[in-house]
Amino acid sequence: MALDGLLQQMSFGEIFQTISLCKQSGVLTLTNDQERGQLIFSEGHLLHASVDSLQRFGDTLMQSGLITAEDLEAAVVAQRNGDAHVPFGEVLQNNGIISKEVLQAELKKYLTNVVRTLLHWKTGAFHFEFGSGMKQDMLLGEGLNLPTLLMEATRPSDPWHMGLQTDRIESPDRRREWTFFLSILSELSGPVSAHEILLLVLRYASALLNRSVIFMVKKKYLIGVGQSGLQFSDEEADARIKKMRIPLSEPSFFSEAIRSQASYKGPLAQMDWHQYFIDQIGGDWPSSVFLSPLMDGRNPVALLYGDHVSHAQPSPDTRGLEAFIRVSGMAYTKIMLERKWVGNKEEVL
Repeated sequence: MALDGLLQQMSFGEIFQTISLCKQSGVLTLTNDQERGQLIFSEGHLLHASVDSLQRFGDTLMQSGLITAEDLEAAVVAQRNGDAHVPFGEVLQNNGIISKEVLQAELKKYLTNVVRTLLHWKTGAFHFEFGSGMKQDMLLGEGLNLPTLLMEATRPSDPWHMGLQTDRIESPDRRREWTFFLSILSELSGPVSAHEILLLVLRYASALLNRSVIFMVKKKYLIGVGQSGLQFSDEEADARIKKMRIPLSEPSFFSEAIRSQASYKGPLAQMDWHQYFIDQIGGDWPSSVFLSPLMDGRNPVALLYGDHVSHAQPSPDTRGLEAFIRVSGMAYTKIMLERKWVGNKEEVL
């Protein structure tokens, strides 16, 4: 099973964070026009990483004076001539060239440099192969966890812009949002269904926006499936939303968000299908709206709408919500892949 996508849609930091917090195992490969990077995870911990623009780990050990060129060559030869694949570091340890403690400390520094380099990639493609994939020249025994890496690899800056959230957030409001982000994100690491993922997205949206509606994306229509913040005197809000259909062939901000696969935040233009939607949900015309698609790999499978009716208060910061929607898309994709995998196995049996 695998997951593919573009870094323009989901940053490396968000991918790394999702794998770590959802405790996934597998091999993440990133490519752009100039180079290639690869990272190996086991239950969310980073075990190995490399990128073409950085020298190989063995060369860094040699330049640090921890091993000689002869040690390096001998370890490579021994590794190639071995009956089984033995990690490069294990060969060095077995030959008494370097201690395990020093090796692990140096490898942590190396992995941090690789991640720091990849954090600056803005464009490219990623491919995550679910599974083990443990055969590599060098593996970090206990793995490098997310908090440790964040402390080392990120510098003071806008954490949402970097694609990684840190504790270095000064304002109380940003700290509260970061705490909420971690809390709700941790729920994705447990057994959840596709429907539960959509409910989590709605829950996050309800913490920021006055009203929100989530749609499933079908071939010709958006179909309402849930809401928060809506109230009607003559009908249950969920029942009304589930009757809603918005055609994707007609011009609207809804169809444009699906076509562009990009979020939108701003005023809602006067258009026929916008008027239909506001009539359905009731209330005043919103001062600002938020639209963001949830992606299953490269395909939109759901769309979140949210608005901020009040003209007295500024529109809230939705960067954390956008990051959570992208992470939720990866969790949604994993569930669909697992369902397909189980179905294929049952067909074979």
